[in-house]
Amino acid sequence: MINTPECLLRIYEGQDEMPEDLRFSFENERELSIKPLPKDRVDPEHWNSFFVCAETSAKEVIGGVCIDVGPLNYGSMQHGKMGFLEYVFVHADHRGKGIGEKLIRRAMEEARNRRCQFIRCEADLSNAAEMALYRKCGFALAETGQGSECLAVKPLNT
Repeated sequence: MINTPECLLRIYEGQDEMPEDLRFSFENERELSIKPLPKDRVDPEHWNSFFVCAETSAKEVIGGVCIDVGPLNYGSMQHGKMGFLEYVFVHADHRGKGIGEKLIRRAMEEARNRRCQFIRCEADLSNAAEMALYRKCGFALAETGQGSECLAVKPLNT
């Protein structure tokens, strides 16, 4: 059994005041999350982002996840929602301790609260740690036929 250090998981929206470490880690994702979508899109009001941050009791940021929430826009589920896991990080000193799993599970819970039916991401088959993390969190993995890239999908059963 892995000893998971105690950490506080916090949810931040795009405009929220974030710890400096988290702002730095998610600089590009945060900038995109608060930037209005192009006016020619048919669904700009349907997209939003949130961030899950893992902090120690000393308020040190040790990991984070970025999720974009938006419409599925296809088939019989076109009015449903999906969470797109854009970015996950755990600082090197804290890897292998279960923090990545805690972050993803909390992000899935929040996506479920936002009425997402699925969460998905692109992953790298050659990254054994990444594959193990997604499998542990219940993701199904499907090769895309484009090198080592694969698609990871998890139903959220809302």
